Order: sequence, then C-alpha cells, then structure tokens
Amino acid sequence: MSEGNTHMVAPGKAEWDVQGQRWKQPSTGGLLTGEGGPPPRHPWGRLPGDRILRATAATVAAVLLIGGPVLTVADLVQALNEKTEADSTEETAPERYEDPEGFALYVPEGWDRSTEGTEAGVAYISDRDERYLLQVMWDESPLALPRQMLEEWVRGGGSRKDGYEEIRLEETSGGDAELEYVYDHPVHGPRRGMVTAFTLAGSTYMVLSVGPEEDRDAIAEVHEEAVSSFCDADGTCREDV
Repeated sequence: MSEGNTHMVAPGKAEWDVQGQRWKQPSTGGLLTGEGGPPPRHPWGRLPGDRILRATAATVAAVLLIGGPVLTVADLVQALNEKTEADSTEETAPERYEDPEGFALYVPEGWDRSTEGTEAGVAYISDRDERYLLQVMWDESPLALPRQMLEEWVRGGGSRKDGYEEIRLEETSGGDAELEYVYDHPVHGPRRGMVTAFTLAGSTYMVLSVGPEEDRDAIAEVHEEAVSSFCDADGTCREDV
C-alpha cells in the first residue's frame, strides 16, 4: 500500500477510515458500544433520580471524610423518605375556642358564633356552607342525667321536625348518652344530626352537630372533636376525667 493510504495509530486512539471517510473507534475487546459510538455512560446518568443519587453519594463521601458513622446510599435514601412522610402527615392540633359562656371546645376555623334562631344554647355555623352547624346546650341542675336530658330534648322539639327518624339512642359505658337522627329541613333538605349528652363537674351538657344527611363522616368528625375537647368554665376537661 502507498504511504497516502497508510498511517500509524496509537493504541486506544481513533483512526481514519479511508473508505468510509470517517473516524473509526478502536476495538473495545468485545464490549458492545454501537457503531462507532462511545461506551454507554454510567447508569446513574440515565436515571430520573440522577440528581438525588449524586447528592446522596456526595453526602456519604462527606460523612466518611469527617469521621462520622458509615452510612450507605440506601440508609440515606430511607431516612429522606421517612422525613418526607413525617412532614406530610404532621398536623397542628386546633386551638380550643373559649366561648363567652365560659366553656371551651374545638370549633372549625372560620365558623361564626350565633345565638339567633337556636332553640337553646350557643351555635357555630360554617362560613362556607350554612348547612353545617355545631351547637352547645346545658343544664346546670346537679340532678340532670345525660340520657334524661337527651330524651327530654327529643320529646320537646327534636322529634317534631319534618321527616324525623331516630337512628339510635343509647347510653355508653362511660355514662354519656348519644343520639343520631335524620330529618327534612325546609330550606337545606335532608339533614343528619349527632348529639352527645354528658356530665362534667356537676353540670350536664349536650353537643349537637348537624349537616347534610349524606355527609356523615364530616358531621362525625366535627362532633367527635368538639365532644372530646370540651372544657367547662372551671377548666375541667373531658380528656382529664
């Protein structure tokens, strides 16, 4: 061959392909790299979590350099996931609303206090949907029993509501009395009510939660938080007795 068609190539260097008129990569010793292409990049460079893994690897290196505990990439990724889950589930407990009547309880944020249009006691109405209501009634007589007070309330007005249907009326092992019922409101349509009567420091209270009939879970959540958090004017709370 003539000098024009032959040239020396250092090992590991690309060489010029005269016929193909292009640079040709040297043999890779059996590694499949594609036609004339470079070897594949490190797998991390092709993963969606490339940045996370690189950052984690850097953290591992830093820990080793400063003489800290030896951690693996899996350890740090697991710790990161646990922290993210904890941050997403952490919730701030709501503050008790201190009513001018002296008692205190959890009331959903933004609900408005009212004494108008209620048969007795104090009501709190949702500022977003007036179909949702929370009401507190009480009897300071030491002879008033929870179930007796609840039954009298039903006879005195609760059962007179249009379409009234009692779902349950029972006494709990702790001495509380509970009522669940449905009825038809002339403006808001089918409604569901939950009432709990209980004695606290010599007085008997009733807490009522009402909302659309089909939204039982939301009604129950408001009701349970209000009842469990209730404190009287002397600072005695249900959670402490």
